[in-house]
Amino acid sequence: MRRDVRTLAAGVSAAVVALGWSAAPAAAKSTGGPDLSITRIAIKELPGTPPYITLDESSRAPGFVVKVSVQNNGRKESGKSVVALELKEKNTVKWSKDEFIDPMAPKKPRSKPRTVTFVVNNLKADLGFLTATATVKWALTKTRQRQDSDSAPPIPVIAREWNVGYFHARVNVGGIGPSSDTYGELTLTYRFSRFDEAQEEFVYNAYGQVTNQARYDAGGCSGSGSANATQNPWPGPAAESELLIKANLTQYSAGVVTSNQPPVVFNASCPALNNVSIPEQVPWEDLVTFTGSGPPSMTPDQTTLTDQGTKQSPVGEVKFLWNFVARLSGA
Repeated sequence: MRRDVRTLAAGVSAAVVALGWSAAPAAAKSTGGPDLSITRIAIKELPGTPPYITLDESSRAPGFVVKVSVQNNGRKESGKSVVALELKEKNTVKWSKDEFIDPMAPKKPRSKPRTVTFVVNNLKADLGFLTATATVKWALTKTRQRQDSDSAPPIPVIAREWNVGYFHARVNVGGIGPSSDTYGELTLTYRFSRFDEAQEEFVYNAYGQVTNQARYDAGGCSGSGSANATQNPWPGPAAESELLIKANLTQYSAGVVTSNQPPVVFNASCPALNNVSIPEQVPWEDLVTFTGSGPPSMTPDQTTLTDQGTKQSPVGEVKFLWNFVARLSGA
């Protein structure tokens, strides 16, 4: 969980200032004195390996625990020390706390590190990556102190739900013959289901209503019909009725399989042919985040996913448009 390179930096937290310590230069080394170090930062009570955070509609994270292990590698017992934990996103501190620890004896062959437990509750965060950084600070003398810091691997922070503002698959709209607009507008939601470790993807299932608005225009005949379908969740082969977000939060793909729904049936009226009615059946089109150039890209902190793409089909042009908004306060 820890990085190979440990950062030694000067700086005094509020707790250390309260003790009246001043920072020693980073190069200063306490000869034969105490030498504390962060040996491990463990994130507990979050799902996943590695762990991840899902934010609710209030942008709140579930409660979790961070355990920081500290060891004295020096030759003398340390005095009272401070372990500080900061949770940051893009260098912005979202949560912090200091804990005092009692004097630590020098490391022995079978001695165990001291573990400091931080309980994180009511954390309000943004989408992206959250980094836990721990720092231990100890006294060299009554007026001088040293510190050692380490960080855990960044924790992905994702939305628990994505609301579908719109998701369209428009087939031959405005063209001659049959046309359709299969869509969900403010009636669909993608809800988080699981993390697929094999594919390294966050998986969301689709819930809600999809509509097919169908038309026929040709040879002086015209008509229209529509149908709705609701599934909770929408089934589909493989991942075709899911929103998938890559673990590095840089790519996504989504879809809803609707082509297995019964076609929309209606009559097209033909005034030029003595008002003859022609029965028509127009199939549903699957909703797909098709761009024509691979999966759409995103940034880790993006709260709106929107794009479009076009492809050709036997009945005409198919145009895909979508807009998904993370269900978060302020999004």
